[in-house]
Amino acid sequence: MTVRTGTKIAFLHNFPVCWLTKRWQILRSNADFKTVHSFSHSLDRMAKHGIDVLAPDSDGRGFVHDIIFNELSLGIVRDESRAVLLALIEKAKGEGADSVIFGCTEICLILETDKVPLPGFDSTAIHVEAGIDFALES
Repeated sequence: MTVRTGTKIAFLHNFPVCWLTKRWQILRSNADFKTVHSFSHSLDRMAKHGIDVLAPDSDGRGFVHDIIFNELSLGIVRDESRAVLLALIEKAKGEGADSVIFGCTEICLILETDKVPLPGFDSTAIHVEAGIDFALES
């Protein structure tokens, strides 16, 4: 049994909520920035829906994972880490990405969608809007 099937509480999953916002290519994490675990799950799911995904190499995914868990989750925001993330986005742009998704809620603590070299999508803000829409329609 999953949490979703074991409760009557409504869930807004990251993938469909963001999918409805815009169809994008992702640096991956997105460029989709997520944890190492979230990457593999999302890559398969997005590919099934025809979304081209550009993921950082394993070192890049490791950097993103470490920045999320060892810094942002602890309230640490470092300019050096921001520079690493921006370099990963630039690399993805050079490889053909047309947008970047902040796939983990912590990414918006270090990057702003209007200050990255590709159109950015903040999954935290997108979820807030979707939650409000859902609540107002219920």
